Amino acid sequence: CNLSRFLSKNEVIEVFTISDYASKIQEKEFNSNEQYKIYRFSRYAIPLFTYINRIIVIIKVLNRDEYSHCILSGRFALWMSIIIKSFFSKIKLIAVLHGSEIRPKNYLYEILLKFCLNHFDVLIPVSQFTKALLPLKEQNLSNCLVIPNGINPDSLVNYNKSAYKNLLGSPIFLSVGSITNRKGQKNFIKVLPSLIEKYPEAHYHCVGLAIEKEDLIQSINKYQVQDYVTIHGFIPNNQLGAFYSQTDILIMLSNSDIDGDIEGFGIAALEANLFGVPTIGTKLSGLSDAIQDNITGILVNPKSMKETIQAVENIYNNKETFSINAIQWADKHSWENIGLKYQKAINNA
Repeated sequence: CNLSRFLSKNEVIEVFTISDYASKIQEKEFNSNEQYKIYRFSRYAIPLFTYINRIIVIIKVLNRDEYSHCILSGRFALWMSIIIKSFFSKIKLIAVLHGSEIRPKNYLYEILLKFCLNHFDVLIPVSQFTKALLPLKEQNLSNCLVIPNGINPDSLVNYNKSAYKNLLGSPIFLSVGSITNRKGQKNFIKVLPSLIEKYPEAHYHCVGLAIEKEDLIQSINKYQVQDYVTIHGFIPNNQLGAFYSQTDILIMLSNSDIDGDIEGFGIAALEANLFGVPTIGTKLSGLSDAIQDNITGILVNPKSMKETIQAVENIYNNKETFSINAIQWADKHSWENIGLKYQKAINNA
């Protein structure tokens, strides 16, 4: 949505998306605050009907007006490149690639993926890590440009100051992201007992859609840290600032799931940086682009308790230096800066 907001300042923008976890009221409220038109796809009991409906809607809208560019992101969107180029050959196609959608699950998918990628005029991976996952030879990457994710400072700092006041803990640890195996909250739960010995007042706050909440609770009970963890569940983006502003260290110990799901960048790291909060994140992931190692945070092996504990101690003992660096890094990733890079890529497509 931030990219659409930026581009809509000078262009006519229409967005096709899904909103599986939003209510109709939330959708209406969101739409009323945007300057561009949003089409929200429905899901049907039979998946084939879902995809057929999406294809029909997209073709119908593209037939209605003359569009110069289509920006596609996500697995289904990549597949749509074949259809769009077949019927609308003059439209320039731009792919924004996050990571998981370009990890082939089998040989046939890899063939399809390569075929789809070759239909794009510009490929924009959000990190060097994501670029390295592309199943294309170097000579076929001349149209590839890495542009990191951006943040919208205004939407983060203008939060309700009376909400979520006085979070428990000293230090306060925070995770922002869906509560799932991939996001790795359980990796930090394993470390908590050792950290509590050194920091008896420590508290871990988990913010995000509680998809696998029961699994996390089992881990909390296993390590007997019930009094040191709070699962907040989903928090609206415009209220995340209330959490970042009170946090000492953001925790992003993401895993790579067996189904190929990965951390392609890690926008929460930059959001936290805006408030001077450094991040402990996973090595060998997109977080290596979002976190400047030993400058705005520290990259670790998410399974290594020793590395994670050392990272906490290092950051906590040098909090002021990490904090200054984090704020400067976040400023470079404002949408005013990132949006200009997208605009240039679109103009040059």
